[in-house]
Amino acid sequence: MARTQTLPIGISPHPLTGAPMRRMGFTFGVTLLAFVLFGAAFAVGYALVNEGRIMPGVDVGGVSLSGLDRSAAAAKLTEALPDLGAGNLVIDIGDCTSAAGVGGCSSKSVPFAAFDRHYDIAYMLDQALGIGRAPNFIEQLQEQIRVLISGTSVSPVATWDNAALTQRVAAIATAAQIAPVSASLSRIDGRYVVNPSSEGLAVDVQGAVASALAKIDNVSASDAHVSVATTVVPPAIETALAQDAADTAERVMG
Repeated sequence: MARTQTLPIGISPHPLTGAPMRRMGFTFGVTLLAFVLFGAAFAVGYALVNEGRIMPGVDVGGVSLSGLDRSAAAAKLTEALPDLGAGNLVIDIGDCTSAAGVGGCSSKSVPFAAFDRHYDIAYMLDQALGIGRAPNFIEQLQEQIRVLISGTSVSPVATWDNAALTQRVAAIATAAQIAPVSASLSRIDGRYVVNPSSEGLAVDVQGAVASALAKIDNVSASDAHVSVATTVVPPAIETALAQDAADTAERVMG
């Protein structure tokens, strides 16, 4: 009589389960923690080494400020950047391509220094000193590494006395306006004589101020030109109408 015997078959555990898997997870966790701690220590330490100084690799408008404190950086920027107060704001009123028309064309210049145009050094240094000092160490580390590898640049910013600029431009535009003159009649030696009329000129004062603000809002040291629009204002009484009245009066008197 045949007998059937069942033999046990051994099954080996999966190589990535059990103790080996736990060891791998532990090793990964320790490595990750070490990396995080190293990164945090580097970010904090790097910031402390450069405490009160601009991080290496930072420039403002192409002027390197690496390792400088605030006062030294301000002095270097003042010396290296072009003087924004050296140019002029040139205001062209009317059509300067032709001398024809009421008022023709006139140009007036206002020095940039008259409205204290200069670099906003304080703002630019705040931006430069803030680089590499993010609120959390992860962003701080990323920024520090990026600046170390490729550097970073802060754009220059201009500032000026807005009230002084508005006052100077508005005064020039207002002075260029011409009031229209209506024709009138005068009685001379028993006859009516016509005093001729003349056209006036209106100047867009608000437009002139707005254009001036737009033209100087940059860091160019060159002269800025503003073209101001004008409008011819007709007189209330034209010369021809006054002449007709004079002729009528002469006929009546005759």
